[in-house]
Amino acid sequence: MNLEGFADAVRRDPLFAAEGMDLERGEATLAAIKEKVREIEEVCSRESFAARLFFVRYPIATHALPLPFIGALIEAERSRRRFIDGVSEQKAEELLANWDSAATAFAIGVSRYKKLHALVRHLDLEVAAPMVDMHGNVTLPADIETVFQQLEANAKRLRADVNERWALLRGALAAKNLYHLTTTPLAPFIAGEEPSLYKQLHKLELLHALPFRTGESLEQYGPLSYTLRQFDGTPTPHTFMVYMVRNTKTGMCSLKEVALDVHLFLKLGKGAPVASAGPLHAALLEHNVPYWYQPSTNLYACRDQTYWADIATIVDRVRRPSLSTNVDRQRSSCFDLLLGACLEDHAMHLSNTKELIRTTGTMPKKYYSLLYRTHPSIYFMPFNRSIWRIPEAPHFLGSDRVGAQQRMYVSAETVLKNTTPEEFERVMQGGRLREELRRAREGR
Repeated sequence: MNLEGFADAVRRDPLFAAEGMDLERGEATLAAIKEKVREIEEVCSRESFAARLFFVRYPIATHALPLPFIGALIEAERSRRRFIDGVSEQKAEELLANWDSAATAFAIGVSRYKKLHALVRHLDLEVAAPMVDMHGNVTLPADIETVFQQLEANAKRLRADVNERWALLRGALAAKNLYHLTTTPLAPFIAGEEPSLYKQLHKLELLHALPFRTGESLEQYGPLSYTLRQFDGTPTPHTFMVYMVRNTKTGMCSLKEVALDVHLFLKLGKGAPVASAGPLHAALLEHNVPYWYQPSTNLYACRDQTYWADIATIVDRVRRPSLSTNVDRQRSSCFDLLLGACLEDHAMHLSNTKELIRTTGTMPKKYYSLLYRTHPSIYFMPFNRSIWRIPEAPHFLGSDRVGAQQRMYVSAETVLKNTTPEEFERVMQGGRLREELRRAREGR
């Protein structure tokens, strides 16, 4: 047994690690996510026998989302902490067994997600068409295939890495053959400045948008500057605020990142883009709300949300300076709160699904739920180098962009020019108004 060499590897380059993560909160949030997606299945199954059969065969919690992998990750991280607290052969073997389980769960999650995608593509021809996100990034079918190839390659690499660690513990492999991965350095906390033009907008967002209108802010950080490609297609610095929010109804905590200088609005009514004002916005038109406010950082706004993990880690290094330097490689010290953001998104999806079924008698398009509400760039944790072991960066953002004239969303500057202060405040209250109207229809 090479226990000393194995312990050194665990400290220097662990697998399936999330240093700093609140594991108990992560487990509670994972359980809440499972319950929420079960409710989505139940609502859809009431309206369609075919949907019921579909979800019996392809449950969201195991096929659309790799939730068993997240559970295995949490147990592996708990095992790693026990090992570090007191190194022993028994704990080493326990840790490796949990790494085995996590590697298997990751591979199964990839396989199930790929099979589900192939089935939905067969059932819904629109999946084969280019998908344009809210920032104008275009995902082609070939981009999806590239993601699957990368996920499969990473699953194989994870399995090989676990086998190497078994060999290291048994003395059949030298530690010098490990530690081959490189990591892009994480930027420091760089102070940003909130644009004066949008200060009132942000105040109204904190009053009326989710998750703030259903929760209380526990901590806030920023403004900070962070450079990303997701909004502009090229690396561009943008300014963010970061909030830790507790849902006052459920008690669950979540992360919320807000871009202070990028805001999206959908024009409703006359002159709106074709099919932009769907049934979910009809009630707003009846109440003279001319635009729908779309927060630019909502998880479904684009398919690559890895920047959430980066920004959260940058903030966490400030709020908890004693965290290990491994946090930069793993970028998962706030993963429990990021799961909370996913929970809030799934809850929003459930609410919208109920409203859509009630107002139109139809369910959401399958491709929408598959591509925009499963968040593989979060659930497969490609930002964490203890999990993403291949050198190639994940290809979640897509390979093309549409021009500004082809986008459905307009900027806050445009909306501010075209509305009075009273109209603009009514726009920012749109989410709250729609929720109140929904509850009135339901008799709640």
